[in-house]
Amino acid sequence: MRQISNTPLSVFGAWGLDIVICLELVSWNLKINAMHTQRFEWKYLVTPTEADHLIGALLARGMRWDKVVASSPSHHYPVTSLYFDSPAFLCYHDKRHGLYRRFKVRLRGYTKTLGQNAPLYLELKRKDGDIVTKDRITLARGAMEMVAARNIPGLTAPARRVGEAEERKVALRLTTLLANFALRPRIMVRYDRQPLIGTEANHLRVTFDRALEAYPYALGETYATALPPRRSVVMEIKYNGAMPVWLHTLIVHEGLQRIAFSKYCIGVTTLRSRLLI
Repeated sequence: MRQISNTPLSVFGAWGLDIVICLELVSWNLKINAMHTQRFEWKYLVTPTEADHLIGALLARGMRWDKVVASSPSHHYPVTSLYFDSPAFLCYHDKRHGLYRRFKVRLRGYTKTLGQNAPLYLELKRKDGDIVTKDRITLARGAMEMVAARNIPGLTAPARRVGEAEERKVALRLTTLLANFALRPRIMVRYDRQPLIGTEANHLRVTFDRALEAYPYALGETYATALPPRRSVVMEIKYNGAMPVWLHTLIVHEGLQRIAFSKYCIGVTTLRSRLLI
């Protein structure tokens, strides 16, 4: 039985035990915040040199660094995600077969290692064709109680503040998926992200992910493997509504080719022999 050290969410289940989620409860209220987004996401693979060139072009067209990296010389922050999947790797195979509707569940933090006294986010990401919907729960630090995922006290209690009812729905949706599909922690994926944001009303965001690596989530596993294609940067364009004309023009001018790319799927494929699938 392995626990993610010092985190407000610990999952046990890799060895057939019940999936358990750690949440902070105060007067039967879940101390969480839910976030819901729906947008388009386009991905491209570029070289580091091309990424630097594109960043310059985007800055020249009015985009700016996200405030969390604006003062950093490297303009990046670490992203670490623990992905869950069923015993038969349902989420992995759904992606490989290109199912129109699919989902994945992950635990995400913005540190090199999960549990470095920083917030953690439990996320449900669903894809319907080109539309990506993400529900995220911000877990409180220093969780006080461990609660079985399929029976979280407080979910059926009356909401006591604005937005709390929606948060409970998101929490229930996530924990139901964890239980019904017997989702277990499978692999950890890490990378460095450079984020740019736009000024348009469509919430434009362009990110560049470098140094992708992954390792199985299992007892004793610490050796991370670089994910292919090596020396590549994953560029993601995220927006609501319509893509700005100037950005579409830039994509065409630079000859960028949109691809289907899943960090989780690439990670599982790369680690197949260590995952015993």
